[in-house]
Amino acid sequence: MIEVVDVWKRLGGAWILRGVSLRVNSVVTLVGPNGSGKTTLVKIIAGVLEPTRGVVQVDGRRPKVPASLLGVVFHTPMLYPELTVRENLKLFSKLAGGRLEGCPLGVCKVLDKPVKALSFGWKRRVDVVRALLPDPPNLVIDEPTTGLDEEARGELLDILRSRGAALLTSPFSLGVGQELRIEEVQHVGDS
Repeated sequence: MIEVVDVWKRLGGAWILRGVSLRVNSVVTLVGPNGSGKTTLVKIIAGVLEPTRGVVQVDGRRPKVPASLLGVVFHTPMLYPELTVRENLKLFSKLAGGRLEGCPLGVCKVLDKPVKALSFGWKRRVDVVRALLPDPPNLVIDEPTTGLDEEARGELLDILRSRGAALLTSPFSLGVGQELRIEEVQHVGDS
């Protein structure tokens, strides 16, 4: 379970997040316009940014949640461009545990290609598979369908529907899980 309790974040003198509170123990899609703080919240949950105030816990742990408990996908793929897809997945499976089973999102088609030779959509597919390798009980994906074609988008949404706790962010409805608007989970008013 992902718990966010009264999280505030100030960047460059402006409040990006104001009192965000939510509990994720199923699939939740957080919807909001560009610049509304969705990516900042993902970074805080992942431990890349610290909240100005408030608490985030993943399965009761904080900070530096292991990949076996939290899979994370940012906008920029967390892959080594010089390595092949196979080498990347092998490396991350050793680091985080787990192994590639089947051919999720069609990645078997590109296993022997270097990541730097892939399109953004294929990099996105591989990065999602990387996050899923250890079969973490919690998942956070910033704008999961960005760069995916219709087939990959459908398969990814099917995978997500079958998961435990997953927080997805999107500027529009994805039609998966409970949908919350960013303004519904944020305090409105002064700091």
